Amino acid sequence: MLMVVSPRLFSQKPETAAGIRTTTSVTIFNSGIKANVIPGYAEAIVNHRVNPRDSFDEVLERDRDIIDDDRIKIDLIPTVLPNHPPSPISSSKSFGFSVIRKSVQAIFKDTPVAPALCIGNTDTRHYLALSDNVYRFTPSIFKPGDTKRFHGPNERIAKDNYVQTVHFFQNVMFHADTSVTRGPQTHAPHDL
Repeated sequence: MLMVVSPRLFSQKPETAAGIRTTTSVTIFNSGIKANVIPGYAEAIVNHRVNPRDSFDEVLERDRDIIDDDRIKIDLIPTVLPNHPPSPISSSKSFGFSVIRKSVQAIFKDTPVAPALCIGNTDTRHYLALSDNVYRFTPSIFKPGDTKRFHGPNERIAKDNYVQTVHFFQNVMFHADTSVTRGPQTHAPHDL
């Protein structure tokens, strides 16, 4: 995400807010059994997308400060979603980033390449012990409304995006192969 505009502008839209700050969402809420009976208990599951500038402990402390009620118990639920700290920031000067940059430029002509924050919980956390630089990248173009379908009804990507994604990863493999020295590789759909 190229920060050419004010961070306040990014914080005003849910689609971009998580790219600049820790976000919070109540994903499950349970209470009561009948409309005319006061519930004896209530429970909620809260999901945080923790920004790398924050720590997990800081986020929990902020939750406690906001709730400000000793009767409310806050538990971490590792069986629901494993609690893991934010991933470290990977270098934009590494070989891996260079491979991504070259592949983006081969597929998405005249597109500037800049590091950004991936807000999704990906499997890449399992590779953090293997490399100092682990990248999360989706070579797709999202239109307004697409993000509302992520992990929801009618989740999909357009056929053109799918083909473009395949071409992107072909380019990643090509540019990552240090045994060859060639110019940028761009595959047309008929080359598959």
